[in-house]
Amino acid sequence: MKTSRNASLCIRAALASAAAFFAFCGSVSAAGRHAADRHRGVPPPQAPAFKVVVDTSAAPELAEWSEKSLRPAVEHWYAEFCRRFPSRGWKPPEKITIRYKEGMKVPAYATMPGGVITLNRGRFSKTKSIGCVMHELFHIVQHYKKTPAWITEAMADYARNYVWTTKGCPMDTRNRRARSKYAVGANFIAFVESRHPGTAVKLNDVCRRGKYREDGFWPAATGKTLDELEKDWQASSPPPKPKKKRVVARGRRKS
Repeated sequence: MKTSRNASLCIRAALASAAAFFAFCGSVSAAGRHAADRHRGVPPPQAPAFKVVVDTSAAPELAEWSEKSLRPAVEHWYAEFCRRFPSRGWKPPEKITIRYKEGMKVPAYATMPGGVITLNRGRFSKTKSIGCVMHELFHIVQHYKKTPAWITEAMADYARNYVWTTKGCPMDTRNRRARSKYAVGANFIAFVESRHPGTAVKLNDVCRRGKYREDGFWPAATGKTLDELEKDWQASSPPPKPKKKRVVARGRRKS
């Protein structure tokens, strides 16, 4: 009885020693990986510096989709938007709250300060549009000061249609003005970005710092005025030819 007990104690001690040895090897290996990453200039992995809260109390039927699809998308792309559109000294909001509301006239809206995105329960119950949320999410990232409304909305649609996805926005044949909100303005910004890479990031930065001036920004960033860029943009996609009017021949009334 005593011999078996001693054997059991020896086995436990051996297992404990083995576990400690492998843990030590693992820590040495991890330290080696981090050292190699630092040597290559790769920053060490960091925990997210923000928190996403999804309140589905007003839309319990959307709880599962919100947790499995919406939250991961928001967490990933909030970090990406902040990384791709930086500003010196700017600190992104540390908390984002997504909530649902009944009886809204618009699909969604963002509230700043506070970092709150309110979604139309009725609309999202029918169409679970993450793209719509991306537009509002970029409004939180923008944090613009003294900026024309067309730039604010155009940049949010640019982030949605040219950063989150690459589908883009087609040219609207009815509205071909550069100073336009939403998809039309986003199409214009994408055109300028294709000709002058980095313009979108610069535009976001000056607007966030409240330093945007139309007569100064565009010539400095592109070498052309906004009106000149507008003409280039319009010429890049000429309007469609007008349709020929259908002439219906009418017979004379017999007397």
